[in-house]
Amino acid sequence: MKNRLTALFLAGILTTGVAIAVPSQSSFSPQQVKDIQSIVYDYLVNHPEVLVEASQTLQKQTEAQQQENAKKAIKENAKQLFNDPASPVVGNPQGNVTLVEFFDYQCGHCKAMNSVIQAIVKRNKNLSVVFKELPIFGGQSQYAAKASLAAAKQGKYYAFYDALLSVDGQLSEQITLQT
Repeated sequence: MKNRLTALFLAGILTTGVAIAVPSQSSFSPQQVKDIQSIVYDYLVNHPEVLVEASQTLQKQTEAQQQENAKKAIKENAKQLFNDPASPVVGNPQGNVTLVEFFDYQCGHCKAMNSVIQAIVKRNKNLSVVFKELPIFGGQSQYAAKASLAAAKQGKYYAFYDALLSVDGQLSEQITLQT
């Protein structure tokens, strides 16, 4: 068991690319260092499942850390996320549940989620959906985002949002203006 834990630890270090620096005044002789390296190498070659297990453990730890970072970021930016007057809202603005959607009008996954968002809004009378324009796919996305925020000033955001996300293929200025 101790050998397995040692190998797991060393495998974790190896899979993350972290190098172990041996102090110049090592308590191990050069031969002992070679022997240890040989033992670890042989163990890992003969038990490669340890590397998979170590990788899975590292992945779980990384995901847990990312979740914590996300929670912290949400907490620190809650006002901007949930109560930004510049962000369009549909559903019940006073609802006790808030969904924040970050999207790009040219994103295939975002387009696929449009019908899901519509269904959720219709079914949940206490839901507030806050839209965050995130034009990551270039100039046409930026143009569409600006146009949709202009539509919001006219009280037509959600209809424009729905129409743009319903466009098949790439957006252009002409398509955006005709929508």
